[in-house]
Amino acid sequence: MMLILTVIAITTVSAYLLGQRIRRRPVAALSTALTGMFECVGACVLFLLANVAVGVSVVLAARSAGWTFASLYAVNDVTLVVLAVLQGLFFRFWWRSSGGASPGA
Repeated sequence: MMLILTVIAITTVSAYLLGQRIRRRPVAALSTALTGMFECVGACVLFLLANVAVGVSVVLAARSAGWTFASLYAVNDVTLVVLAVLQGLFFRFWWRSSGGASPGA
């Protein structure tokens, strides 16, 4: 665990220093970047929760209707997490590009 945290710290500081050197961004811009990151993470988590809820609902509806046996394990797939991240990122950038306020505001 310590190795991963060290790697993350080194790459984060390196990216910050590179950004400072190339773009000369003010330190205050970190606040805006942090807010954007939390918006992205929040959107990804909301899409993951919605996808799991819809998936469980579909499986339970299929079971109760007697169509076929569907396992809840199908909803427990890493692909769902990856696609939820893509949905969240897409939504956040689409929302910002359309001139809307942050989704939480």
